[in-house]
Amino acid sequence: MKLNINWREFGIQILKAIWPVIAGALTGATVVTAPGCTSRAIKQVVAAQPQNRLVRHCFTCKERPEMLRYPQLHHMQEALMTRRDFITNTTAGLAAAALGGCVQTLANSRRFDDTLSVLISDTHVHADSYQRERLTRVVDEILRLDPLPRRVFCFGDIAFLRGPLEDYQAGRPVFQRLRDAGIELIFGMGNHDRREAFGEVWGDCQPKSLVPGHWVSETNLGPCDLVMLDTLHEPDTPEAHTRGWITDGQLKGVQREWLDAELKRRTRPFFLCAHHPLDEITDGDWKAIKDGLMASACIGWIHGHDHAWKHRLIAPTKRRWGDNNFKRSLCLPSTGHWGDIGYVTFRVSAHEARASYCAMDHYFPTPDKRTPMDADLLEEKRNAFMTFRF
Repeated sequence: MKLNINWREFGIQILKAIWPVIAGALTGATVVTAPGCTSRAIKQVVAAQPQNRLVRHCFTCKERPEMLRYPQLHHMQEALMTRRDFITNTTAGLAAAALGGCVQTLANSRRFDDTLSVLISDTHVHADSYQRERLTRVVDEILRLDPLPRRVFCFGDIAFLRGPLEDYQAGRPVFQRLRDAGIELIFGMGNHDRREAFGEVWGDCQPKSLVPGHWVSETNLGPCDLVMLDTLHEPDTPEAHTRGWITDGQLKGVQREWLDAELKRRTRPFFLCAHHPLDEITDGDWKAIKDGLMASACIGWIHGHDHAWKHRLIAPTKRRWGDNNFKRSLCLPSTGHWGDIGYVTFRVSAHEARASYCAMDHYFPTPDKRTPMDADLLEEKRNAFMTFRF
């Protein structure tokens, strides 16, 4: 079989693969480039950080070159390239070049963990906001995980307050970095979102909804499933739609009928997830939903909305003393609006799922109005985790 080799691309990929070694020989620092990095940016990094053995440049260097001097701000990190890493990257570059393709050396050499997901919530992004910058930091942290998570779930309140199209457009470039790295991205709806505007920006890459008129999805996590419900209660009138929002959640009509049937039908373990806590779904008889959940194969309820890492037990509505039939509920932090700030790693094994809080900050109501208590709350929850068993 005769290979059709693009010799120009072949040469380019060889240079990309051996560039870290050349940089190390010339400067005493090893440089690993990421997609989007430029030669000029690389030279600036090496010049600014000659004391580091290795500087890995971030995916956003072209957008924020002023951050080159500040690796501690989540835009660069120290790392180590082993001989095995070099051989792996070089082989990948040669193979891609021989096939006439263009390799993104760092991105394509990253490993994924199929058992690992990341859970985020309450991004509240709008243009030129500190919330957008905080979300960027969280995405930076996720992209530094090794191996990478197979998927990221966002539990709603993607938009700032009233869900205009511009908010979703402002957040898309930040979220898109996850998709560009090969990570699946699944959204839920929060009380500050609007389904139509969300669909215009993100509808092309979301799983097909299981319930018409809502954003409801199911994801296979291996030994169990994750079902993302849509508890958004949109205002009824056009005026209220653009000027306000309804805080509490809603689960009724066609979605409630679908959920009741699923709770009875499913025998495989599954998580029920939504933006709202179970007891804040005031439009839809949450106690009846809870009793259906307790009698089903559901493992637990995961939600956002409260901007806090916290967990509690779920018990049947009618419970006798000594009855130990409990399930667990987990609330997620915000990525940067207010309250607990960070993300949650979610690792599933044969009979359990472990949620670990990656705490990054705490403040209320904004980052510039901190108190000593904020530092205490951050430290007290650092390295917190919980376990779901099934």
